[in-house]
Amino acid sequence: MIKMKISDDFNYNDLCLLINGIVEYLYNDKNICLVKSEINEKTVCGCIKEYLDKRFCDSNLSIDLEYNKVLNSYSKKELYGITIEKIRKNKFICDIISNEELIKRYIDKKKKDKDEKKEFDKRFIPDIIVHERNTNKNKLLFEVKKASNDYAKSDIVKLALIKKYSGLNYDYYIYFEYGLEKNDVIVYYLDNTKDNFIFKRII
Repeated sequence: MIKMKISDDFNYNDLCLLINGIVEYLYNDKNICLVKSEINEKTVCGCIKEYLDKRFCDSNLSIDLEYNKVLNSYSKKELYGITIEKIRKNKFICDIISNEELIKRYIDKKKKDKDEKKEFDKRFIPDIIVHERNTNKNKLLFEVKKASNDYAKSDIVKLALIKKYSGLNYDYYIYFEYGLEKNDVIVYYLDNTKDNFIFKRII
């Protein structure tokens, strides 16, 4: 396994190598039981974190799951106070699902026990982040979903909202969807280009 450092010039090719490495690791002989058994998504996130820890072990970066620690102004890496009305005003472009369906799935997912007139999903906490703790250096953000999830792809909206409203400025926002087979994997990403909300597919 090639160790990797993320520098300021970490680019699309580096991202592709990283994603391909994650896929190979997740579907190797040791870990494939996790996806075959359709175990909880958090366990799969833990497996992805294992791989990322190995890849970035010689860097100053940390890989954290559902990070919401508040120590100083730089470490509050979550998003608050997004209303359904605000979400409906946005447009997110993904070539395998319409903007309307994306928003509908996301709202349906989050509105089960909420009053539509109030804020909902008060904290938008990402599944996995690659960053320097207690700084504003934020590199990669992952949302991970299994294909059989009724709300698969809805977290594409979450990624776009974090990019638009949080001010955290990750280099890449990554949607990683996995299924029972390696060929089921779908990966989309946003880069940090301002006002770009067109998701591009890697796999």
